[in-house]
Amino acid sequence: ATIGPNLEHRDVEFHDADCNSFLVNINKQNWKKQGWRGVVFLDPFAMNLAWECLKSISETQVFDVWYLFPFSAVNRNLNKDGNIPSSNRKLLDYIFGTEDWDSKIYFEDPQTNMFGERRVKKVNSVALKQYIISRLKDTFSTVSDKSVFLKNETQSPLFLLCFAGGNPNAKAKELSLRLANHILYRM
Repeated sequence: ATIGPNLEHRDVEFHDADCNSFLVNINKQNWKKQGWRGVVFLDPFAMNLAWECLKSISETQVFDVWYLFPFSAVNRNLNKDGNIPSSNRKLLDYIFGTEDWDSKIYFEDPQTNMFGERRVKKVNSVALKQYIISRLKDTFSTVSDKSVFLKNETQSPLFLLCFAGGNPNAKAKELSLRLANHILYRM
């Protein structure tokens, strides 16, 4: 497909498939050697994207990612008191790509109740957003700190739009981050 005057004769591919089965193996091909650059737009159904897919994309070093993270779905599975059923815990391990997420999302309240007990509390939405960004930074060479909440009519966060760049080259990182931040700043 012809995209524009400077990109004539470039190939554009669209893949409509289950993202987990397609993306988990995307790093098996040497895209870099073949001169590829690309963007992956991820809008998964509910909490159905495995973090392993993000790792595979990052390992290619040629794909940037715009990820519509299912913030509300994740937040609904994070009980305020930290008591999470094992089935929900497995789902959260799957989407966060780690089993130690709870140590970053829950903390012991420094204030005691009338019985002298300390309760476990969940971090607020901003801190949860920062944790998600930190997980992306653990995986990708470039991540925008300007991720944007997409909210419903009552201003509750539904999604977190995130940008992560795969190219480790310093100039590519600077350019992709500048472009992503410009887009996210305008939202």
